[in-house]
Amino acid sequence: MLKHKTVPAEKPAPRALLFSQQTIGLGFRMTGMVYWADTLAELGWDIGMVTVQLSRITEIVNPSRFSIYPADSINCWRDRGANRRGFVWVPPIHPMRMPTRWLDPVTALAARRYGASLPRKILEEAAGVDLIVIESTVAVALFDTLREAAPNARFVYCASDRLVPNGMSPVLQDILERTAPLYDLVRVPAHSMIADFPPGTNVRHIPHGVDRAAFQTRKPSPFAPGTCNLIVAGDGAFDPVATRYIAEAMPEATLHLFGRMSPDSLGGIGNARFYGEVPFSLLVPYLQNADIGLAPYANRPNRNYFAESSLRQLQYILCKLPIVLPSFAAPRPQPYHFLYEADSPETAGAAARAALSCNRSQISDEGVMDWHQVIAQVLEHVGIDPAGAAGPAQ
Repeated sequence: MLKHKTVPAEKPAPRALLFSQQTIGLGFRMTGMVYWADTLAELGWDIGMVTVQLSRITEIVNPSRFSIYPADSINCWRDRGANRRGFVWVPPIHPMRMPTRWLDPVTALAARRYGASLPRKILEEAAGVDLIVIESTVAVALFDTLREAAPNARFVYCASDRLVPNGMSPVLQDILERTAPLYDLVRVPAHSMIADFPPGTNVRHIPHGVDRAAFQTRKPSPFAPGTCNLIVAGDGAFDPVATRYIAEAMPEATLHLFGRMSPDSLGGIGNARFYGEVPFSLLVPYLQNADIGLAPYANRPNRNYFAESSLRQLQYILCKLPIVLPSFAAPRPQPYHFLYEADSPETAGAAARAALSCNRSQISDEGVMDWHQVIAQVLEHVGIDPAGAAGPAQ
């Protein structure tokens, strides 16, 4: 009798479901959660990313933001590249910040309805995944629903930002404080954010990474020879007043601004160029060949973590750029930080001019991780190896 050799079944790819206000595969800007998705996909994971923080209310009150999403991507899964799929979720309502806390009960009701309205297509996807990542967005209101749908998944809260200082409702902060200890991991990109979470929370400081491969080859300079060029790589908490003082103090320099800043924000000053949002590959040559990196943050409460958690600043460091930023955003100043006072934005110009004297050869990127190192730490802390095998529950 012939003996048939048993061929072991191929192990299915591990699966992850990410909830973020960002989107993969549509050519939008590269942010931390997009890098998470891409890195997991490169490791062989099947990735689904659900874009949140939208609703039919957004379509009414912020049509320009809503219009960037293709109509055929709304409320359905679409392929977004190799082992990547995206779902732009647009329910009737989502929990929004109200002008007064007297209206918090309305937001609380919206938060409950938000979880209850999670589409079946997403719940079915969640049921079989190994990992669910919820970014610091309105998606915190989905935790209970997702935990019920995916009892065997590992849950990670990615605290890219603090909720309330970034326009989220205090109701969502209350939900996070209740659910934080129930996550398998709460990841923060800055040491100063560890104390934000209640006792019993498995909170770990895991910094952002950088896409080192994108910077390995020196790109030709987009600047004219012999010119001085300053770059603003991102619009987060953008302070146009300080930025204008820098432009006025350095008329011989050109400011290159990338992000969703309005060209009118600097009053039509002649040495500023606005590019809007561009693919990361187009931004890299500007980063590599600039003279100074600007991080002009507006002075808002609870922003002291920015110097540690800013992805743009890691990219500046990788390109050995001196960084100009307000002192409140640099609780641990470095030799390559050139500080000004946000309450006296006229001091920003002198800080930028001083940055020209920085010895850039001494700026070290030794402690800057890449995204594979970041994801490896995340998976280790929840008991999953990069191939997707889960250890004992935490």
